[in-house]
Amino acid sequence: MNYSNFVEEDVLGKPVLTYKNMTVTEIALKMNVRQPSISALSVKLIKKELIQRKYNPLDRRSVSINLSELGIEKVIWLKKKTENIMKEREDIITLEERIFSTRFYPK
Repeated sequence: MNYSNFVEEDVLGKPVLTYKNMTVTEIALKMNVRQPSISALSVKLIKKELIQRKYNPLDRRSVSINLSELGIEKVIWLKKKTENIMKEREDIITLEERIFSTRFYPK
């Protein structure tokens, strides 16, 4: 499956699906949570086959994490579902809610 057109961006403007081979520490810093929380969550996501671990052949203590094919598909599905919900609700949200929404989630 080709995901090259998927350009959902994080707050820094970097396409989310371009994050590859991130360590648990890097993910924890990015999400502003503690490393043990990411480690525990990663075990659950691996069991659900949403992410994959990749061990560094030179240093087995160093592990990077990537989305699996299923994980990428879920990210895209969630993005589309969120967009559809926002479109359905567009007519009932107030101007203030729209301003707040676009401030944090620009199109």
